Amino acid sequence: MSGSVFDTNVLSKYIEPKAKERYPELVQLVDETLRAEGIYISSVSKYELRRGVRKLSLQGKGRLQGKGRQKEVSVERILNAAHVLGVDALAGAAWDAAAELWAKAAIHKPSIQIDDADLIIAATALVHGRTFVTCDGKLVDRLDEVGYKGEVKLLDATKKT
Repeated sequence: MSGSVFDTNVLSKYIEPKAKERYPELVQLVDETLRAEGIYISSVSKYELRRGVRKLSLQGKGRLQGKGRQKEVSVERILNAAHVLGVDALAGAAWDAAAELWAKAAIHKPSIQIDDADLIIAATALVHGRTFVTCDGKLVDRLDEVGYKGEVKLLDATKKT
């Protein structure tokens, strides 16, 4: 596998205030990746990050201030530096992979619940031959249970004091 695709939860933690103090390993990995190869994300992560900033903007009646403005700047910086991998690339292979994972989760007894966005992001990493990087240990366990064939890197996102 070559390179990584970062889950939205990694980027959300990365842009938090005091992220360097709270999640030093995560920040170091993202910073190193940005410098070395640029960061790769799924188009789903782009959507999730943009909708979060847009929600803050609408709550502030179209004007972001303080922490909301800082988040907007951080999101834009990430998105401007990101290589966005689409789910329609490679003849829609990520859609097919996500559907396969969803079906395996659905027929499992008891069924395994995996958020659609998470499935699509993981499937995007898989079809592009990249490691899926996440902070969600439960997601990693669920992907393992349904036979996810890609590489996964679980980051420790426990807040440091």
